[in-house]
Amino acid sequence: MEFKSQQNNTKIDESRTKTKQYSVKINIGERRLGLPQSRVKKGDRRWLVAAKIRAGYGF
Repeated sequence: MEFKSQQNNTKIDESRTKTKQYSVKINIGERRLGLPQSRVKKGDRRWLVAAKIRAGYGF
């Protein structure tokens, strides 16, 4: 049973690192377009929430 729980933890950690990588890419792209920082942060948050739903997180 312990081994299974460890596997689940690693899966969750992987998905977290993936969402961080994507959010950073989105931020860089939006900064190049010259959008204001506050708007970038809002968009980033929405995207992370969507990613969490896809990964099957509870808030």
